[in-house]
Amino acid sequence: MTCFDWKGYITLAKRLAKNITDSSKRSSVSRAYYGVYCLSRNYAISQGLANTRSSRMHRDVATFYNQRAETRIIATYLGRLRDNRNKCDYDDSVSNLNNIVILSLQQADEIVKNLPT
Repeated sequence: MTCFDWKGYITLAKRLAKNITDSSKRSSVSRAYYGVYCLSRNYAISQGLANTRSSRMHRDVATFYNQRAETRIIATYLGRLRDNRNKCDYDDSVSNLNNIVILSLQQADEIVKNLPT
């Protein structure tokens, strides 16, 4: 069994962002978040974070990165991406959707760039 490459979600997010429909743009934000969340989660688990497989895990992953100055930006961007993902997944109306998409993709790229290896 091969391990899923979560970067594929980020690639998909970039493709969806090019589509003109709001549903594609909203999905772009969602896939960008889940791509970087899962990459970040997996690294944190490899470093000893307990894998609770609950909604609390999103907060636990952000807390893991927030505890170190060199990875605090990951926690910051994960929080912003999650907020935007929640807007796009649950709100009937999303203001400034195009800007949210652009920022979300930029933040996802920054998370990947700053993830420890």
